[in-house]
Amino acid sequence: MRPTALWLLLPLLLAACQHDQTTIALGTLEWDRVELVSVAAEPITAISVHEGEQVIAGALILEQRGDRAEAELAVAAADLDRVREQLAEQRAGARPEQKREVAARSDRARAALKLAEDELQRGLSLKARGLISAAELDRLSATAELARSELAAARASQDLVLAGTRTETLAQTRAAVAAAEHRLAGLQITRGRLRHVAPVAARIETLPLEIGDTPVVGATIATLLIGAQPYARVYLSPAQRAATKIGSRFSVAITGHDGALMARVRMLAAQSSFTPYYALTGNDANRLAFLAELEFDAGAASELAAGLPLQATPKP
Repeated sequence: MRPTALWLLLPLLLAACQHDQTTIALGTLEWDRVELVSVAAEPITAISVHEGEQVIAGALILEQRGDRAEAELAVAAADLDRVREQLAEQRAGARPEQKREVAARSDRARAALKLAEDELQRGLSLKARGLISAAELDRLSATAELARSELAAARASQDLVLAGTRTETLAQTRAAVAAAEHRLAGLQITRGRLRHVAPVAARIETLPLEIGDTPVVGATIATLLIGAQPYARVYLSPAQRAATKIGSRFSVAITGHDGALMARVRMLAAQSSFTPYYALTGNDANRLAFLAELEFDAGAASELAAGLPLQATPKP
């Protein structure tokens, strides 16, 4: 071939290379993840699975020591029993012995008043004949008045016992029972969370701790991969983003995997992942990247590991 012909073909080759670079979207293979976190700073007492193991929903992953939670549960249960018994006592009212006691006090106060009034009447008669002094009559009058006050107090005490517990007091005790029940239920939930189970069918990705380790509250103690298969996370250029919509088809080539896999767009970001100020105009605007997630056809990538690099090419 003559040199002149090579110079004529060079622009076409460069344009073809540039076209390939602008249509290919780069990314990685990812799995949906669930992280199990510690709800209490308690040592790990058992680990029931291994990394890479497939587990069903509800399978025990690991367990933390529950001695402290059990003690708190016992205290809460005892407190609930106490307020329940208190409510039962208030509803039942006074014991029969208490009712008889206040009735006897009223009878005694009534008899004392009768005696004091009789003494006062006798004193008035004697005073009229000049047989007792005015001071003695005043003493008899005060004794009768005191007896009347004691009878009134005895009757009030009897009425209080017979009336039973006030409705407001019963309402307060019922509220205390409800609070104790909720506290016990909350502690039971906390105790149950020391047994960490798989929320859905999953594959164990990482178990960062060992038996005997004490994680802090909120620390990740297990990472699970969920879903039937991974998905492709790719970054689109502005031109690719404009030409792509939900449901668009891509051919995905994964490093280390023979052949391309077909996938469809399930998520498309409306905003770029990173937008520096100077990339908003000019040639740098083409360097913006928009995140997209591609869902593979059923079963096509179920055995592939997360993190593998890939290239996605749009299909018409």
